[in-house]
Amino acid sequence: MFPTREYLLNWARAIGRENGFTVIIQRSDNGGSGKKKIGRKTTVILGCERSGRYRQYKDALARKTGTKKCGCPFRLRGRPVRNGEGWKVNVVCGFHNHEVIETAIGSTYAGRLSGEEKSLVDDLTRSMVKPKDILQTLKERNEENLTSIKQIYNVRQALKRSRHITDT
Repeated sequence: MFPTREYLLNWARAIGRENGFTVIIQRSDNGGSGKKKIGRKTTVILGCERSGRYRQYKDALARKTGTKKCGCPFRLRGRPVRNGEGWKVNVVCGFHNHEVIETAIGSTYAGRLSGEEKSLVDDLTRSMVKPKDILQTLKERNEENLTSIKQIYNVRQALKRSRHITDT
């Protein structure tokens, strides 16, 4: 039993980290209202970062890329308790079909940058600071930061793209 949905998510992610897996929200439904949602219940489905299958682009000549997706069957289902005093979690499938990660460095979820960190990357990029120095600055500010240099490059590219769109 968890007092709120956020407590449930934080618990599941913490347990996943301890065991070498990244837990993500696969699907979430607030029950909502409307014709198509009659009878639906509030629920959140949690799964492994490596669940699902890689979807190939339509263009067969597109660049070849790797994928972490391997169809991992791990699933947890979280639902609010009937009396509305918290959330409970059910294990749908507790098995993984892949190896445990040794370190979360480079994990897309664990290495995500916060809005504040993205603005810092933007400011440092505009000041002509090298990506390796930007990464070092982020790690000095937060010792638990798991961002990789590739994620710094990706954020810089996204910021450059968004500036280009707003300039035109």
